[in-house]
Amino acid sequence: MAVTATSLLAIIGMLMGTLGVAKDSKVETTSGVLLRQLAGEIREMQAPTLPDAEPQPVILLMDESMKILEHSRFEGSSVREMYDSGASQASAASFARIDRVPNPEDPLMDRIIIRVESPAAAPAAIRTVRRYAALSPK
Repeated sequence: MAVTATSLLAIIGMLMGTLGVAKDSKVETTSGVLLRQLAGEIREMQAPTLPDAEPQPVILLMDESMKILEHSRFEGSSVREMYDSGASQASAASFARIDRVPNPEDPLMDRIIIRVESPAAAPAAIRTVRRYAALSPK
């Protein structure tokens, strides 16, 4: 029985590790798909010109299949309010926030910061956040 119990615990541990890697892979795929979907819009985003100015991020609410349910640039969208408090839509899975900020290391480039946050129903303070960055010419 001890050998069987030890073997089962080892198998369960390996399965849990595999599930974690699969979830991380899904989030990384999501950020790549977002970059491709929004490439033109990201290029048009303006970084703040004043050092203390707050950037205007693009905020998206997505379902499990990465379909955009709400977009901060849609007319009448309430996604900015939902971003802080959590989404009430049953199909909502995650938020994506895209910021364009000046790159202090290279004045000719801006940093594009993508944050994929889940679960969407949770308030912003307790969501799991995965952060990705890329450079874009000014």
